[in-house]
This record gives sequence, structure tokens and C-alpha cells, in this order.
Amino acid sequence: MRRMTDPPPDRPPPPSGDRPPDAIARRLAEAPSARYARQSPDVGGPARVRPASRRPTVQAIVVAAVGAGLLFLLGGLLSTTVGLLFIAAAMGGGVGLALAGLAVAGPSDESVGAGPAPISRAAVRRWAIALALAAVVVAALMTWLFARSEGGVLGIVDYLWSTFGLLVPAEAALAVVGAAWGAGAGPVSGS
Repeated sequence: MRRMTDPPPDRPPPPSGDRPPDAIARRLAEAPSARYARQSPDVGGPARVRPASRRPTVQAIVVAAVGAGLLFLLGGLLSTTVGLLFIAAAMGGGVGLALAGLAVAGPSDESVGAGPAPISRAAVRRWAIALALAAVVVAALMTWLFARSEGGVLGIVDYLWSTFGLLVPAEAALAVVGAAWGAGAGPVSGS
């Protein structure tokens, strides 16, 4: 492979003599892309990689639980639909943003070795979507159980359809969109 600084093999040097002396090497010590390569493990042994941090996972679970609780509070206890779509979208976005922290490498700790290994964005997006959908389903289930405890006799699908119509599927759709956006937009950090 010919480099840009090497003259073509079939071309003679210019007649003016404008060429660098052979003693001056015009090549970089290493390729510019080498700075993005992962560091090789120390000679003493392979670097230990800790599993991904639990903090983003716990934060995402808390956001999903709070979102499910708010959906149940408004839809079940207060019997209103005002704000349900906003809460579902915000909860999905919060879950995605919290889980996006898993897609970046954590800080390195010299005593342990390398920092937490990053997870691919696609995997983070799938987990965020699954957690946001689970929160919407749990909220709908809690709403139905509460209505049933007050004397309702309809099945879960019949109750949710007759009470909320397309609102529950719309909540699920907005939670999915929010989670996908948050997982792709994050992480939000002070670094």
C-alpha cells in the first residue's frame, strides 16, 4: 500500500530537486485512529472488567415505578385521564435517559482495573422500551384491580377498553417513543 508521502514508484523525482532529504521521515509514529483503539491489557495479566454499573439500572427502575404509580393515581384513584399521555411519555424518556448511562464506559478505578464495560445502544434501547412498557402494563393492571375491588366485574381488557378506549395503547406507544429517544439521546451527566 502506497502512502501519500511516498512518491509514485514509476515517477522520477522532480527536476528542481524539491524533495525532502531521505533522512527526514514524514510519517506519523502511529495512525491517527490509534487514539480511539482500546488500550491493551497490562503485561501482568488481563485487565479485569467490572460489570456495568447498577446505578443507571436502579435509577431507571425508580423512574418506571414512579411513572406507573402516577398513571395509577390519575387513572385509577382519581378517575381522570388528564395528563396520562404526558406522564407516559415523560416516564419513557426518563427510563431511556437513565439507562443510557450503561452505553458509556464508567470511570476507571486503578485498584480494580478497567471501568464498567459499556453496553451497545441497541441493547440499552431494547431494555428501556421493555421497562417503559412494563410500567404502563403494571399501571393498567393496578387500575383494573382497584376498579375490581370496588365492585367491578368486567375482565381487564373489557374494563380498560370501556373506560379508557385507545388511551392505554397511546400511553404504551408514547412510553416506547420516549424510551427510545432517551436511550439514544443520553447519557446526561456532569462530565
